[in-house]
Parts: sequence; structure tokens; C-alpha cells
Amino acid sequence: MNIEDKKTLITIVVPVYNVEKYLYKCLESIRKQTLRQIEVICVNDGSTDNSLDIINQFVEIDDRFKVIDKKNTGYGDTVNCGIEGAKGAYVGIVESDDFVEPDMFEKLYMATNGETIFIPLKNVNVFEVPASVWSAIYRKNFLKDNNIKFNTTPGASYQDVAFTFRVLMKAKSMICLKDAVINYRFDNPDASVKNPKKIYCICDEFNSIKEDVEQENNIVMWNVYQHVKFQDYIWNYNRLSGAYQYCFLIQIN
Repeated sequence: MNIEDKKTLITIVVPVYNVEKYLYKCLESIRKQTLRQIEVICVNDGSTDNSLDIINQFVEIDDRFKVIDKKNTGYGDTVNCGIEGAKGAYVGIVESDDFVEPDMFEKLYMATNGETIFIPLKNVNVFEVPASVWSAIYRKNFLKDNNIKFNTTPGASYQDVAFTFRVLMKAKSMICLKDAVINYRFDNPDASVKNPKKIYCICDEFNSIKEDVEQENNIVMWNVYQHVKFQDYIWNYNRLSGAYQYCFLIQIN
């Protein structure tokens, strides 16, 4: 396929908050993508370390990199800012403590032209797959037309849960690849799964999903919602220590 040299095909949004230890490797892996027609929007969410300096290094050497520097408002609002300013036909999200394979975005873009397509609402098992917004690209017009955004609850986590559910609920077609294209980091001590303050964030996500599902007035979607909610609540319960498990059970009863 002949790809135009100057056309921005994919905008990659990188939400950044105090990740100086991992950020250079993340951005360098994006800069070396085999698909050159990309735009990289790094949204600095009020970092207090050297993250902004690292971003600016890439902005200076590669005009595909852009920075939005703002006060700290949380993950959801940060990603929304990046998506809103995207010029690409597709949008990808890369967590700033992860890094990607060199051909990730070329593979994802090429898959939009001829791979096997299925409809999520006719293959509802896909809703059971753990949310991973960073392993996909989304058509920007699709997100805009369906008003799909991240929740902006300050200090919250797991905001990819509601976003992913909304994408699957509204998508008329979807393509999946077998290739592993991103490296997901487990050793970040500041990760949400290691933060006891994030005990109830998953509840906020499913409360917002419930409102969307009720508007759909679809019994299939309601059953899917209940199943996925139960599945994710069990996951959240099992990751917590004993005292926090009890607190979580009290909250959801």
C-alpha cells in the first residue's frame, strides 16, 4: 500500500505524570516507529520531576512530537486533552511507563485495510477481555461522533474500563491481531494496582457505565454489563490485601 509521506495517519497520545525513570525509553520507542506518518502528543499532567524536560528533548529533535503542559487534573482529562488536539485519522494511546515494538503502529494501521472484521455486539465475549486502551488505535471520527471520552474523576484510576466498554458498545466493526506489539510494565511502584488509595475507583467506572447502558435500553447489553462488572470486581477484590478486601466488600454491598 502506498502511504503518503506527509499525511498524519495516527496521533499517539502519551499521558505523562512523574515518570522520568521510564519516559525516555517510552518516547524513543515511539520515535523509532516504522510508520513515520505519526504525530505524538505528550500531555504533561503537572509533573514535578524531570518529565517535562525529557519531553522537550524529543520536541526539539523531532517535529512530529508536540507537548501540552498543564496543571494536574488526572489521567482521564489528560488523555482527553490529547485526543481533542489530534490531527490523525486514528488515535493511539501509549502509557508513559510502557514501550512499544518498532512496528506496532504500522501493523495496527495496515490491519484497518483488509483484516477480518467482527461486530462486538454480536460477539459479546470480547467484553470479557481486560481493558487495554494502549493496545489499540481508534478512528477519531468514531470517538467524536459517539462522544466517547475518558471519565475525568480527579485522582481516579482504571479509567480505561469505562472508555473500553463504551467503545465496544458503540463500535459497528472491530479488528483484532494476534501480534504482541506493546511492552506493559509491571515494575512501576507507582502503578494504580499497587495504590491502596485506588480501592474504589473501579466502582466509579461501573457507575458511569451503568448510566450509558440504561440509555441503550438493551437487555443484552444489560446482561453483559452485569457480567463484566462482576468479573472486574472479583479481580479488584483479589488484588487487595485482607483489610482492604473487607472495605471493598462493604462498599459494593
